[in-house]
Amino acid sequence: MSCCGGQRRGTTQPIAASDSMRATPIQFIYIGATALTAFGAATRHCYHFDFPGCRLPVHPRDAPGFHSIAALRRIE
Repeated sequence: MSCCGGQRRGTTQPIAASDSMRATPIQFIYIGATALTAFGAATRHCYHFDFPGCRLPVHPRDAPGFHSIAALRRIE
């Protein structure tokens, strides 16, 4: 039993799954020498760039952190 009698229910609004599915991924290319694994700061998704030249779509909420990785370049 909750202490507020359930009166606070519905005060938070979680992000709907449909909102995250509508996000257009941002493409990154790996220009390093071997392989790279990086975790998205926002989604905690694991991105694994297997080889030099590997291209992966990255969630837009994770993209700002990927810009700071020297071996990754955004593909326009």
